[in-house]
Amino acid sequence: MGLAAAPATRIQRSYLDTFDWRLFDRSEVLVFERGARDSLVLQHRGHERSDLRVPIAERPAVASELPPSLRQRIGSVIAPRTLIEVGHENVERWPLRLLDDEGKTVARVDVERVTSATAPPIVRVELNAVRGYERVARRVRAVLDSQADLSPAEDPLVLAARAAGREPGVGPAPLPPTVPKGVGALEAIASVLEHQLDIVVALEEGVRQDLDPDLLHEFRIAVRRTRSVVRLSRRHLPDKVRYVWDSEWLWLAAVTGPPRDLDVLLMEVDHARATLPSDEKAGLDEIQEIVSARRRAAQEKLVLALNGDRYGTLKRGWRYELGELRTASGDAGASNAHELAVDLIERATKQLSRCVAAVDADSPAEVIHDVRKRGKQLRYALDLFGRLLPDKRVKTMRKATKDLQDHLGEFQDNEVHREWVSTLLEGADMLSPEAVATCRLLIARYDARLAAVRASLADRLHQFRVAPGRT
Repeated sequence: MGLAAAPATRIQRSYLDTFDWRLFDRSEVLVFERGARDSLVLQHRGHERSDLRVPIAERPAVASELPPSLRQRIGSVIAPRTLIEVGHENVERWPLRLLDDEGKTVARVDVERVTSATAPPIVRVELNAVRGYERVARRVRAVLDSQADLSPAEDPLVLAARAAGREPGVGPAPLPPTVPKGVGALEAIASVLEHQLDIVVALEEGVRQDLDPDLLHEFRIAVRRTRSVVRLSRRHLPDKVRYVWDSEWLWLAAVTGPPRDLDVLLMEVDHARATLPSDEKAGLDEIQEIVSARRRAAQEKLVLALNGDRYGTLKRGWRYELGELRTASGDAGASNAHELAVDLIERATKQLSRCVAAVDADSPAEVIHDVRKRGKQLRYALDLFGRLLPDKRVKTMRKATKDLQDHLGEFQDNEVHREWVSTLLEGADMLSPEAVATCRLLIARYDARLAAVRASLADRLHQFRVAPGRT
């Protein structure tokens, strides 16, 4: 074909995306290429050529580490997620060029031999037109089609992701089961709880590897949902399910709590860095280093727990108990899934309403936190069993509960952050004067926020008392 060859090069490609495939859903792919010159390449999966190629020294992990041009394009899409490697391939590339009589390149043909984790090697041929010489590119393509044994290539990202055991566009958590209204109550409970266990198992490796803080958050939600369903369903469940395993789920909730609290505190430190005046930021770096070190220590304890026998026994034993639950008899109070949903949501609503009635602006933090926990319990019941009830009723209750929960969540987050920063001050002799001053400034901010939440608490509680009455 008269193509001129340039020296072959070797490239390692890492395909990057968030764990929930935010870039893939936009038909975009971010590639980190390591070779003679490391670079990030942003491509549109429907286009032949890359949209943007930027030199970079290290693979980015978060949006803030992207070069400015890329951060402007996709930073808001990624944040606050972490970029992870969703696929990898090793490439040996032979660049070929078609030159005209004057030695100008009028068409490019790149031939690549690609190997990845488990897929067999393939040869990929890419024809790239040079602007102004599109007619030449069409002639080259006709020659390739007529003389070479080629077939349309599969999406490189899809191939690399599947070779790594991932399905592009599909998050790690499984989809919820469909529970018919007429199915037995115990079978409905077993289906919902098995789904939460499936989520825990699907996310555990990402939690173990600390891929993204939100994976740990979703992991904890599945644990809390499990405990909430068991507690709300206690009158329907055998004693063994109600009592034997609750302490184990409580243990798992406790071991995942500190790393999650520290994740949120690190986000708060980043927020302070963005909002505090320059002359008040002096101690933030030191505080961040201390909190990061504690986060690493908490992660090590979490990994030990997930690798231990206790966690393995919990998964196996709970799976067995749920299988037994499907065939159990003697369920009292609900004959089918619809009646069960009505019972659980009414029970959760009454428990939350009692807590709300006992709270005012002067209530201790523990009492306010209890309202938040009851609100979460109702939210989980609505999320897991709401499909069995009329949509309008569920939407009204979910909105009222979410508004209250968001408000109380702000109170709880600031309370936890204040406690963590206060523990830093207990070792003030180990801190620089700048860090001590910044800790006191942060505590003052938390106190102001807590006071603001308390000031508006009565109005929020009144709104919640009114909203459920309309359902």
